[in-house]
Amino acid sequence: GRGPKEGAASGARRGRARAMSPVDEREAQAEVPEIGWSRGCLPKNCTEAFDVADIAEAKLLEGDLHGAVESFGRAIEEESRWPTIWLGRARAKLKAGDPAGAEADCTSAIEMQPGMGEAFSVRSEARDMLGNLAGATSDLSEALRCSPGFAMAWAVRGGMRFRGGDVAGAVEDCTEAIRLDPQCSRAYTYRSMANLQLEKFFEAATDSSKALTGDASLLDSWIARAAAQIQLGLLQNVLSDCARAMRILDGPDGVVAAAGAALTALDPAAAELVARKARARTLELRAGALFRQGDVREACDECNAALELDATRADAVAILGYSKLRQRDFTGAIEYCTGAIKLLQNGSEEPLGDEEVAARSPLQREILARAWAERGQARLALFDYAGARVDAS
Repeated sequence: GRGPKEGAASGARRGRARAMSPVDEREAQAEVPEIGWSRGCLPKNCTEAFDVADIAEAKLLEGDLHGAVESFGRAIEEESRWPTIWLGRARAKLKAGDPAGAEADCTSAIEMQPGMGEAFSVRSEARDMLGNLAGATSDLSEALRCSPGFAMAWAVRGGMRFRGGDVAGAVEDCTEAIRLDPQCSRAYTYRSMANLQLEKFFEAATDSSKALTGDASLLDSWIARAAAQIQLGLLQNVLSDCARAMRILDGPDGVVAAAGAALTALDPAAAELVARKARARTLELRAGALFRQGDVREACDECNAALELDATRADAVAILGYSKLRQRDFTGAIEYCTGAIKLLQNGSEEPLGDEEVAARSPLQREILARAWAERGQARLALFDYAGARVDAS
């Protein structure tokens, strides 16, 4: 009547607790200070606690998150001084969309066993969801100090460093994760996104392909590879990757694929917004490929669809401007190119200084340069020579 078969590790662990001899007990007591218990204060109900914890782990694997949280809670009631049980409940709470509860449980586990690298890693994810990026990064660094061979921790910290603007640091961490685990799809995904920022488009496409070889459901990798391949001129591949990304977004788990299970459970509205932005980015990339292939009408349709989802997509606005110029609608070209410039210059259309230009990403600089140039051509066609000179400069 125990439900799913229990794992070998948990069975062996529980068996050791049941079969402990007086000699074993003395040896265990000698090790007590390493995990924060007082000498001579071994758990009284460890066997019962492990039994309930095994049931909790099974529920977690089955996706019964609230049942897992409840069962881990019962295990803690049986024996509250076993850090792995606190960590188990933290993992369940995190997946159930309770990052604050997960953070608290990880902290309890760490207080009992300060060198518990996995507890720092799980707490970092919880803190990241709570918006504490500095605390999350610090926890991951501590996790790596405790367990330097933990590949996933390197990959997750790489992702956090990327979001924090440390692109070179992200590449460094993800490269270490890949060295430790050449099949770490998340590390390839984050490194591909960082390489895009560094204008290493071939490397970005290669990393995305490796990530997708390990896990074809990684939405970010399909989008990153499409973004890299449009820069490499592989336009048909871009359209194919965008189609795969849209199939994921249109599927029953599209929001989870875009925003993650934890955020979807914690804040469905925020998760839906992330999914809308991912869809808009995919449509924008598709529009860029179609425009370069000469299919201006369909490119404009995709840009308009993207902007309905996310009005801040500067490349989509710029493509509409370029299209207007080719249709000899010079006034429309000026309007849309100006819109793209303002989006990338925080509402201003005044020329940027050198430092301000350098602060933009390479892809943003490329869009800006072309928007200024195309607007200059439209102004020249309308005999606005002074404005055309400013835009050309």
